[in-house]
Amino acid sequence: MIIVAYREQDHDKLVEIWESAVRATHTFLEEHHIQFYQQVVSPSKSKVVTSR
Repeated sequence: MIIVAYREQDHDKLVEIWESAVRATHTFLEEHHIQFYQQVVSPSKSKVVTSR
C-alpha cells in the first residue's frame, strides 16, 4: 500500500469513501447525523442528500 499526502483533486472521492464507510458501519446514525458530518468533511457538498 502506498500512502500519499492529501490532494484537493481527490477530495470528492475521499468523501465518497468516507460516506460509504459510515453508512456501512455506523448503522446507529440517523440520516440527519450523516448530513451534519458531511458538512464538516465537505462543506461544498452540504446540500447534497443521498439515500441508499
